[in-house]
Amino acid sequence: MFSTTGSPGRSRAACPYRLLRTESRNRSGRPQCTFVPGQSITFVVNPAEEVAFPLMLRIPGWCRAASIRINGETGPAAKAGTFVTLQKTWKAGDKVELNLPMEIGVSRWTDNSAGVERGPLTYALAVEEDWHENN
Repeated sequence: MFSTTGSPGRSRAACPYRLLRTESRNRSGRPQCTFVPGQSITFVVNPAEEVAFPLMLRIPGWCRAASIRINGETGPAAKAGTFVTLQKTWKAGDKVELNLPMEIGVSRWTDNSAGVERGPLTYALAVEEDWHENN
């Protein structure tokens, strides 16, 4: 998937565990992460020379307490279901850590059933069928 931010160049939106690339000059980055079962993604930005560009991070709707750190410092607030834009001059070795805590929840369903959820995951068990023919 490609997107644009209104600034020169084109970016590729990728899953957190895939290589992050841009088609603009001097921009590159590489996520170092274990997303599931982990909750943290660290992006290492390695431009050939210092360059200003926006880095947009998607905050999933299921994550109510996301946080961002840039080179060890607290970053901007991150609201569920939005994008956070980090606009700065990046240099080789800059690190962005995105923390996505996966809360555990229970959802109630029909016939007294329930689902257990952890972040984007839903846990389920196979249910044995009991078929009856209705005439």
